[in-house]
Amino acid sequence: MSNYFCMGCGRGYSDLKIKSNWFLVRHGETDWNRKERIQGHADTHLNETGIAQAEATADFLRDTHIDLIVSSDLARAKETAEIIARATGAEVIFDEALREMDFGDLEGMFIPEVNEKYGDFLGRPYKELGGEVFEEVEERAMGALHKYRKDHEHKNIVIVSHGALMGLVIKNIRKIDHAKSAGLNIGNAEAIKLEIGEPCDNCGGDLYEGGLGGLG
Repeated sequence: MSNYFCMGCGRGYSDLKIKSNWFLVRHGETDWNRKERIQGHADTHLNETGIAQAEATADFLRDTHIDLIVSSDLARAKETAEIIARATGAEVIFDEALREMDFGDLEGMFIPEVNEKYGDFLGRPYKELGGEVFEEVEERAMGALHKYRKDHEHKNIVIVSHGALMGLVIKNIRKIDHAKSAGLNIGNAEAIKLEIGEPCDNCGGDLYEGGLGGLG
């Protein structure tokens, strides 16, 4: 029976030497999430539900020996990271490279309104509306992760960020297309565990998923 699965190719391993555990955590709920408003670089705050969600995730992470928390510098992510820090005692650093996608002029619009006006999610002209394209977000997100891996590979790390950015990170690791990454639907305060181990015999990747998967 396999206990670990390579995120690059899906190959299973029953035994694997793990160097460290990393957790990708989306921020807790905000009022904009609840109202289905487009929320990119807006500096929105957690609502009461979001605080409770972050506290539940923090409690889950309390005994996982977290060494460092790296968070987006937007308020909703910072507040989530600070709640996790209080539970784990880990240091927190903030990095604007982990901010959500910039949606340009769509910022603050309601999702049904955007769907009606611009159509399919992947077809929305973010760049033409003053925002970013998926490739730009993926590049800055993966650049940040590679930087922290280089400096902290043997530490247990929590990365606190946002739904679209986290979807693009998982898309990059799993080598899937944008359509599938957009459909990941990562929940507020959900934690996705990545385990760094020995290189996979099949594809050479060293990121694995074990029995945890995600925490919703």
